[in-house]
Formats: sequence, structure tokens, C-alpha cells
Amino acid sequence: MMKSVKAMKTVQLLVLMIGLLLAFGSSPSYASSNDNQIEAANLGTPDGISKYGKDSVTTVKNLSLYREYYKQWKASKYKDDEIAKSIVDPWAYCFYNAPSVSKNMYAHGIRIVQWEIKQAKKANDTTLANALVDTLVGIYSQQMRVFPNDPKRPNGYLIGKQAQLIAKYRKADVKTYYQLFDTSVTIMGNKSEPSVLKQYFWSTEMYVSKKYAPRDLVFDNYIKIMDIIEYNYEITDTTSGSAKAIKSAKRKYNNFVAVDSYLENRIEKYATCEKLINYYTPKQEESPEDVELAKKIVKFFEMRKCTSSDIYYKALEKVHAEAPTAESALSMGNMAMKRKEFAKAKPYLIQATEMFSDSVANKKGAAYLLLAEDLRTLKQYSAARTAALNVLKYKPTEGMAYIIIGDMYVVTAKQVQESGVNTAYWAAADKYRRAASISNDPKVKKIANQKLAGIKKSFPVKQDLFMRNWKEGSSITVGGWINETTTVQAR
Repeated sequence: MMKSVKAMKTVQLLVLMIGLLLAFGSSPSYASSNDNQIEAANLGTPDGISKYGKDSVTTVKNLSLYREYYKQWKASKYKDDEIAKSIVDPWAYCFYNAPSVSKNMYAHGIRIVQWEIKQAKKANDTTLANALVDTLVGIYSQQMRVFPNDPKRPNGYLIGKQAQLIAKYRKADVKTYYQLFDTSVTIMGNKSEPSVLKQYFWSTEMYVSKKYAPRDLVFDNYIKIMDIIEYNYEITDTTSGSAKAIKSAKRKYNNFVAVDSYLENRIEKYATCEKLINYYTPKQEESPEDVELAKKIVKFFEMRKCTSSDIYYKALEKVHAEAPTAESALSMGNMAMKRKEFAKAKPYLIQATEMFSDSVANKKGAAYLLLAEDLRTLKQYSAARTAALNVLKYKPTEGMAYIIIGDMYVVTAKQVQESGVNTAYWAAADKYRRAASISNDPKVKKIANQKLAGIKKSFPVKQDLFMRNWKEGSSITVGGWINETTTVQAR
């Protein structure tokens, strides 16, 4: 402790000398060497006041004192209370009399005032502690005024920090910190900090529990936060760049994962499928034409994977009718198929294949695959085969496309028999082999190989080929709607 005090006295003497030099000047050469400092002192703040305030000498003295003390405090890992005590006055002078003299002064001030709050609480001085919380919040308010929308610390970011402070020190003041969190996230959007997003949801729960808003707010803010998380998942590159950049990206990604996990645990309290259906069904019945309500239901039910309910289907139908998209068309077609409304699914799926651009090949391919399956069920085999072949244009390794074609050949084999032989089985076998060879999915490969093994049992024996003057391995055309060349194959 004595060493710290001695160091302080040395600093005070040094700062006093600098102040005298600034006030009176030691020589023309000294003044010349400090042109930049003098010029900086004349820079104006947003209020038109000098950067160093009305008394630049006193400001420079206090700025140097507080910085040196802060450096020593930091070196003590912020544990030396004697040094911390000595920071307060010089820092406060700069903060109140020269608010634009330093950006770091604001971050330092947060730590300093938090230390003061801790001391006040130790002394059981509740009044002082409460007043210091106001000061703490005021630090960010002044920073926003003096350095508005600083690139590194924009206003929305600082408002989030204010919210966190009030939530920490005044947990009962739910209205204030919820509104600050809401404002911060609204301003920052996809750039919101993970810690702010987590506390935003927590504050939403608190806000709703106090009956300041209906439960809808929990659902709305959950969607808002998850959209931000999903966006950051997509843009965060954890594999390229410098080692430092990769480490930072991974940390950021993991922080969003942690918030995602937190939300998933919390939302279960409100949003099991059963609870969602019970909550939103009366609202939908009361306002069946409310498009915004329908959008909310669709978005939230899809997030929670509650897409087999009537309420979701009705909402999706409303949203699609109002503003059809490729996604909504695909969802409508998929839902109709699940409900075995295959004729109803067809136009939606055709619409989806037309609306998806080629740039989203996987989705376009998926739409064609559903369409192929739907048309197969409707027994529109030629159209189904065309759709299945279109799948392969966008998803070249989608073995299910060939399996669908093979299945259609099998089911219609009797319609195209040749000399009493189901030649379509040979064409079907070709498709199953192809499916197994192109697919990267072990499950699809297994299905294709099982179907191939099963159909081989229905091939004619060699004696039957001989009786019809067919040679194994020779080409043969399967007639009817199949109209495809294959090879003669024996059991």
C-alpha cells in the first residue's frame, strides 16, 4: 500500500509540472513541440466547447492523474482500493468539465462507478448506492450525446449496456430495462450482442409476468431473436482468415449457440405444440381474416415444428393467398400431401417449382421431388417421370428421383407386358441401380438395393428367354407410356 501511495505522489508532482508548463510555457521550443496538443485542445465538442473544457490546464492535470492511477489500478487487477479511491475525483472532473476529452474515459468510468457502488453497499449507504446507479446509467447517456453513433459503440449498443446495468442494480424496475432492451435490439437488429439478446428475452418474460403485455410478446420476441441468431449463424465464417479471426468467429458463433440453447429451454414453458394450438386457435377463430396474425402463426409454428395442425394449415393458406412465395407454395403442397389431399397439392407444388429460381437449386429440386411423388400418387405417370427427371437437374445425387420412376414402372408393368413377360421390371431395375450408384444417402442406397433385390426375383428364368428367342444382355424396348430401351435380364 505504501508503494502505491508513493507512486501517486510521484504522479501528482509530474502532472503539476506539466500543468505549469502548459500554463506558462518553458521556452519557444517547448511550445513548438506541443503544437499538436494545443491544436487538439482547441477542438470543439458538439456543444461548441473546447475539447479540454473551459480550463484546459486543470483538465490536462486531472486527465493525466486519472489515467496514471487507472493504469496502476488495472495492474493490481482492480483490487487496490486505495488507488481506486484516488481515481474518482480526477476522473469526475474530466467527465463533468471536459466530456469529449477521451472516449476511453466512459468505459473506465463504468468500472470506477461500479467500484463506488460496491463501497457504498459495504457501508450500507443505500441512498448513495442508488444515486451512483443513476450516474452509471448517465455515463452512457453522455457518451451517446458527445460521441453519437460511434462506429465501435453505436447508440443502440450503449442503450443495451444501460439496460443491462438497470437489470443488474434495479431488478424490480422491469418497465425501464425491458423498454431499453427492446430499443437496443430494434436499433441494432442483426448486430445485437448475444448477451443483450439473452437478457432481452429474460426481460420479456419479466415484463409479461407483471401483466404489462400479453403472452404474445414472448412469442413475438422469440421470433425476433431467433431470426437474428439464424442470420448470424449464416454469416459467421469459422473456417477462413487468420488464426485470430477464426478464434473470434468461433467465440461469436458459440455465444449465439448458447443464447439459442437458453431460448429453447425457456420457450418450452410457453410453446409446446399443444399450448400453441390452445393459445392461438381462439385468436384465429376470432380474426380469421387477420393476415398479420396468420403470418405470426406460420412463423412460430414452423420454428417450433408444429406444422401438422389445422390452425397452421389455415394460417398458411391465408398467408399464401395474400402474398404467395415459393416457400409458402411448397409448404402448402407438402401440407396438402400429408393430409392426403393430392389433387389440392398439385397446383401448389407446380407453383413452387416455377417460383423457385435456379439459384436455389436444392429447394427447387426438393419441390420437383414432392411434385413427382404427388403426381405418382395421382397416377399421372408421364408427368411424374418428367418431374422426377427435373429433380436431377437441380439435385444430381437425389436417388429418390430414380426410385420413384422405378416404382412407377413396377406398378404399371402389366400394362406393357411383352409375350407375357413384365419387361418393365428390367427398366425398373435399371432405375434402382442408378439410384444406388448416385446417392450419397446411405438410407436411399439401402432402399434402392432392397427394391433391386426384390424385383430380380420376378425376372424370367433363362429357359423363358430361350422360348421367346431373347438373348440375355440384348436390347429391348419397353412399350406403352414407358417407351424406354433396356436390356434383357434373367433371374
